[in-house]
Amino acid sequence: GEVEKAIAIYRDIIEKVEKDKRWDKKRQLFALTEFKFSLGQMLYRNNCMEEGLKIMEEAINIAPTEGLKKIKRMLLDLTINPPKDAQEFKSRYPQLKEDSFIPLY
Repeated sequence: GEVEKAIAIYRDIIEKVEKDKRWDKKRQLFALTEFKFSLGQMLYRNNCMEEGLKIMEEAINIAPTEGLKKIKRMLLDLTINPPKDAQEFKSRYPQLKEDSFIPLY
């Protein structure tokens, strides 16, 4: 039941952020990108793969910067195709600094 509660909370937050006019557009898009992507991951990992994938892709499409889009694309790839080990991770993402999970874009 905890996953269902978390999904409901994410959906509620997304709805509130979409309606809130106090934020400037760029901040609103940053927040929506983060919340939608997290919701999509949660759905994907809890047997709602099609809906989760759709929401993660929506989050990427609304990301307000190219850097954030690239990071979210990387996270989408990792969500769908987790690497088998650290070596596969490093070979798939050579743009990462050693001992870091932050891409150098």
